[in-house]
Amino acid sequence: MGRDYQDMCWPDIEAMDREKTIILIPVGATEQHGHHLPLGTDTLDAQCAAERILAQLEPEFKLLLFPMIPVGLSVEHMAYPGTVTFQADTYYRMLKEICDCLVRHGFRKLVFLNGHGGNSATLNNVAYTVRSETGAGVFIIDISILLAQPDKPVEVRTDPGCDSHAGELESALVLVSRPEAVRMERAVPTRPEKFLGNQVFTLEGPVGMGWLANDLSAAGNCGNPTFATKEQGEKMMAYIVEKACTALHEIAAWDASVTPRA
Repeated sequence: MGRDYQDMCWPDIEAMDREKTIILIPVGATEQHGHHLPLGTDTLDAQCAAERILAQLEPEFKLLLFPMIPVGLSVEHMAYPGTVTFQADTYYRMLKEICDCLVRHGFRKLVFLNGHGGNSATLNNVAYTVRSETGAGVFIIDISILLAQPDKPVEVRTDPGCDSHAGELESALVLVSRPEAVRMERAVPTRPEKFLGNQVFTLEGPVGMGWLANDLSAAGNCGNPTFATKEQGEKMMAYIVEKACTALHEIAAWDASVTPRA
């Protein structure tokens, strides 16, 4: 039997060990990524990672890949044509109701594979609520968080604090996930000038704000995408997949029962 949720018939779902089967739910966004990256960047990266995760997991590992959710929470990008977003309450309800259905059918471990940092807060809210209401575990593998880890296997040439949305690393990933859609000849190197020079209130925190993409730059990106290479992208995608597979094995082994109060 395959691992694609859409290929299952209902008797297939009924027959499987649902308590031990993880549902992997990739979520992306449809939003502007500067002059050079496609609107589907976050969706393309998450889908590429999901497919490589499936290829790397052992055949006996119990996991189903749920259909990609290609629209997320992208209100900060609405100044730029092409961006499509849910409002926060709509996005929360949609994700929560998907989780509720899966839990009702007996699945106890759901994992979001998130390709868009703007989705993260809502995904966390859903995870806490589903856990508190049902006892099921909802986990989040966040690509944007993995890109910021100090042990990532690539060097970033963009100035510290400047590589963010549609910058060097994200552009490198799309050179892997959909290279033919990258228009590098249009790429505009930018710096988040409004945030530079501060010590505490910066783009990366510890004190932040609900910024808009045009707070970062007029072009809508942040960083120097001209530094991006496919080699960087392959190394980062392999790193994301390795971390995700490790996490999935740890999630599979984790006791999802709720510890009683003492």
